[in-house]
Amino acid sequence: MTDAPAANPEKLVDSLLQTSFVWLLIRGILAVIFGVIMFLPAFGAAVLAVFVAITIGVWLLFDGVASIVIAMRQRKSGVRGWGWTLAGGVVSLLAGLVAVIFPAATGALVGLFVLWALAFGLILRGVLELGSRGSGWGTWFGILHVLFGIVLTVAIIWSPGSALLALVWIAGVYGIAFGGVMIFIAFQMRKLRKEAA
Repeated sequence: MTDAPAANPEKLVDSLLQTSFVWLLIRGILAVIFGVIMFLPAFGAAVLAVFVAITIGVWLLFDGVASIVIAMRQRKSGVRGWGWTLAGGVVSLLAGLVAVIFPAATGALVGLFVLWALAFGLILRGVLELGSRGSGWGTWFGILHVLFGIVLTVAIIWSPGSALLALVWIAGVYGIAFGGVMIFIAFQMRKLRKEAA
């Protein structure tokens, strides 16, 4: 017995192109909206920080409650190490409460963590590229990674608020650029579909 897509590859391609168009278009539009929101004065950064903090907080609350319930069941069943599960649940619950009660501060801390991780990652990647046996572009990219990592580190230390704002703007530019590319690709897929018909 043959399956339908193998029996009619034109229909499969047409279906894939139509599905790709719709989802790529939706993805592109959402990315552009996200990017534009990041450029709204203070609104973008504040909304993003609060949204991320509340989302993480709610997840931590549910995770904490679930871990505590699991720990109690482990204790009842005589499972060793249930105390660690309980401790993890309590920590998750407390962290979730802090994130939900103080979302702006939590969002700022998460943003700073992302910045530090980015700076460390850039420097590490640069050092690894410089340490590789290759030469040419890899060496130049390694130098650039290290330099950008150092500049970002200095910016975080010198003015963390400005560094966070720059991160928001970079996310905005990325969202608009990524969204624009997705929308362009979506319409290219649609054009291909029409040409194939």
